[in-house]
Amino acid sequence: MSGTKSHFLTRNPSFLLLWMGQICSQSGGRMYQMAMIWWLLGGGTDSAGRLVGTFMVMTALPSLILVKIIGRVVDRSRSQRVLVGGDLAAAITVGRVARGRRREALPLSFAFLAGLVAATLQSFIAPTLNKSVGEVLP
Repeated sequence: MSGTKSHFLTRNPSFLLLWMGQICSQSGGRMYQMAMIWWLLGGGTDSAGRLVGTFMVMTALPSLILVKIIGRVVDRSRSQRVLVGGDLAAAITVGRVARGRRREALPLSFAFLAGLVAATLQSFIAPTLNKSVGEVLP
């Protein structure tokens, strides 16, 4: 059975690239969310639970509110452009958060805004990924 899987992946390098890219992308997105929650909880304030709850809601809202817009963009755009562009923009956003944290100059408002931006970008990824699998496999 493992030979069959290996053969499938070697016959479909585009699928392998797509699969590996999304493993990295999705893992990075989840690690970012966990790091932000850890940072918010470790702030030592009495309102840490409220801050975490607000952050979690803000990261869930874009995919719910923008569902029709996301669908139109995914239908009309090249999958590769949406996947790569969204991941690059999210990486830049998260990188700015990391830089602010390293300098200990990360305002809470920027952290929340960056979380909203990263979640909005990530909300385009899942439907585009579904569309792109059909494009890379024969």
